[in-house]
This record gives sequence, structure tokens and C-alpha cells, in this order.
Amino acid sequence: MTYIENIFICLAIPLILSLFFTKGRARSFTLFLTVGMGVCLLGAYVSSFFMGYYGVDTTVAAIEITPVCEEVMKLLPLLFYFLIFEPEPKELPSAAIAIAVGFATFENVCYLTENGAENTAGILGACTGFHAIYNLLITADSPWNMTGYLFPSLLIACLFAVKRSLPNLNIPLK
Repeated sequence: MTYIENIFICLAIPLILSLFFTKGRARSFTLFLTVGMGVCLLGAYVSSFFMGYYGVDTTVAAIEITPVCEEVMKLLPLLFYFLIFEPEPKELPSAAIAIAVGFATFENVCYLTENGAENTAGILGACTGFHAIYNLLITADSPWNMTGYLFPSLLIACLFAVKRSLPNLNIPLK
């Protein structure tokens, strides 16, 4: 059995150690990336707490509790950075992106290891890529954020269409 804390330690320790050898924007990005991974870990605990507190099943938690907990948890370190360190406004987007990338990466690694794909780097890359595209699209301005909201549904519809058309194409899957 893989524990989420072990995964976090394996990913975070090298990133934290690299902070001693980097400077400037690379150091800030790495720090916020690690913070994003830590926020993901804490978000899992907070979501689980509220799931138990309200006595809901995993479906209700995934729809009503987890998204709120995750987004609030991602906002908190950014808010702390903004209020305590008073960065220039141009520095906030890179910090927000690094937190989101760290969160998405850690979340994807945990999903994959929990579902038996711990040795499949290609699936990890695809999941991380799709998650990153989704996060970037929903934070964009104008029509791009609507595209981001529709992205998962459109992807599912495309995959469903491909699955339905495979038997008609007579392509052997072996």
C-alpha cells in the first residue's frame, strides 16, 4: 500500500534541497511548487475531515466538498504571500501558477499510484499535461476560461466517440 505522505516526502525533499542551490525566480517557483504539493496533501486531509463531519459518500464529497476545499487551500498560501510579503502585482501570477502546478502534479501522482499505475510514466505525463491545460484555461480571460470549463466534458465526449467507433472500424486491439 502506498501512503500519500511517502509520495510527498519523495517528491518534496529534492525540491526543498534544491532551494539551497538556486536563486531568484527559479527559487521562488520551486518554493511555490513545493507549497502547492503540500497544499494538496493538506487538502486531502481537510476534504476527508468534512466528508466525515457531514457523513457524505465519496460522490457527494467529490462534487460538493473537495472542489471547494482544494480551491480555498490553493488560495491560502497565495493570500499569505500577498499579505505578508507584499509582492509586486506582476509576481502573483507566477506564484499562483507554481502553486497550481505543484498541486496538480502531486494530485496526479497520487491518483496514478492509488490506481496501480505507479510504473507508467506516460500516463503520469498525460494526466499532468491535461490537468495543467485545464488549470491554465480556467484562469485565462474571455472565451478561453469557458473553453477550460468545457475541456473535461469535451475530452470525455471525444473519448466516448472513439470508443464507440472502434468496433465499427474492425481494428484488432491486440
